[in-house]
Amino acid sequence: MTIIKRPLWVWGLALLGLCAVPAHAWQVEADSIALTLDEAEQIAIVNNYMLRMVQLDVETAQSQVRSGWGQLVPQIDFSSGYTRTVEAINPFAGSAAGGLFQSLGYVDWLAYNEEARTDTDPTTTPTDFGDFVDRREQGLSDAGIVTAGSDNPFLVPNAYSSAISIRQILFDGRAIKGARGASMYLEPFQAEGAARQTQLVLAQVHEAYYGALLAQNRVTVLRASTDRTLATEREVRRRVEAGIVPVFEQLTIEVERANLETQLLGAENSAASALDNLKLVLGIPIQTELRLVDVLEMPRASEAPEPFEAAVRTALDRRPDVEQARVGILLEETNLDATRALRFPTISAVGNFSYIGNVPENRVFAQGVEGDPFTFTRQENDYFSDAYWGANITVGFSLQWNLFDGFQRAQQIAQRKIAVERAQIQAEQLQQQVRFEVDAALRTLRTASRQVATQRQNLRRAEVNYEHARRRFDEGVISAFEERQANDLFDQSKLGYLQSVHDYLLAQSAYLTATGTSATGR
Repeated sequence: MTIIKRPLWVWGLALLGLCAVPAHAWQVEADSIALTLDEAEQIAIVNNYMLRMVQLDVETAQSQVRSGWGQLVPQIDFSSGYTRTVEAINPFAGSAAGGLFQSLGYVDWLAYNEEARTDTDPTTTPTDFGDFVDRREQGLSDAGIVTAGSDNPFLVPNAYSSAISIRQILFDGRAIKGARGASMYLEPFQAEGAARQTQLVLAQVHEAYYGALLAQNRVTVLRASTDRTLATEREVRRRVEAGIVPVFEQLTIEVERANLETQLLGAENSAASALDNLKLVLGIPIQTELRLVDVLEMPRASEAPEPFEAAVRTALDRRPDVEQARVGILLEETNLDATRALRFPTISAVGNFSYIGNVPENRVFAQGVEGDPFTFTRQENDYFSDAYWGANITVGFSLQWNLFDGFQRAQQIAQRKIAVERAQIQAEQLQQQVRFEVDAALRTLRTASRQVATQRQNLRRAEVNYEHARRRFDEGVISAFEERQANDLFDQSKLGYLQSVHDYLLAQSAYLTATGTSATGR
């Protein structure tokens, strides 16, 4: 198995007739499915629990980028409220200004006397202040207006306010650099991490799939061995009954057959557990029955691994985590630039629109008759009269500039420099880790290839030896014990060969993972 080349419709056909639920993940709910390794990979890419969580990290990064740019678009706030003032103190109480409002009546009296002295009407003569006040109050009384005195002319019981505030940042170095850096590096950083996680999950799929195949093959080998032992047991029993061999041989073969049956039960349990582990890696329900289609065998044709240095260059070029480390350095450098931008001011355009209402309880007022200061008509405003309601609109600019922050900014810049240096060290460490992983994978792959060749040759010898021993046993030349020894060697050789193939396939998968060539998408 090398690079995935099958499109999604391939594994979709494999799951034909299965139900799929939530949009974020395909959930296999069939009673039994046949599954190839390629199809298992495709299911894991969509359904694996870890990859689903990694995809959420990518979506979170996308949201953070949009949130960063959101700081630079107009911010609009709306507020509204109502206040009922039950009692309030006169703000001028106890001061000399408190008599100002009580003396305002003198202004009208002085104006009346001045006009009476200067006009040509002989009937209008100046009067004293008391008479002036009495005549005005009489006129108000005749109009049906009752004046309610108050020692607090500022008290308005009902206050309404609704406001819209608009703020547009014109310059904010940190927000601009932060949003730009996030859009350039944050999302790719998470995407590269997701790509590497995909490769690691595919390696887990290979390990689980090949492990399940090996467990099932172990069951097959032990079952075949048990069947051959039963056949030998029947032949030995016949010979015992004929008096050809002692009962000892029959008892020995019966004990061996019971031991094989016990091993078979353990192998079947291990095979079921291996299948459950594969289901867990794929993210499908444990109760789903799987039938593995592929067989545990060497690839018909596989490319020889590259030399070490060439494989390292491939890994450094193809592995997403290497690219993620590079992007991580750029991301930290952007954060450093954004922190340095704190030394510049923030300039914003602001606008405020508010609509305010101050509504008194008593909305009755006196309307004077023109030419007669002592005659009035009674008037009353409604609740929403323009006299009580009005708009207030302001626009302008705002500048905020921190000139001294107790050296906090300098320390923040120092911390960001450390973060950049840490990212560089991690990138260097990762490159050395890549070299180590590639070297280890190459050694393991070469060793596994030699083991397969050795075990294949040994299996052929064990098979020939068993066939020869079986013929000699049928001819009565050798005992059942010797035949069973040959059979046991044959079984062990089979298991050894299957184990070596399993190890080679895992080594090949580890090599592809180490070089970053185990998944598409780069």
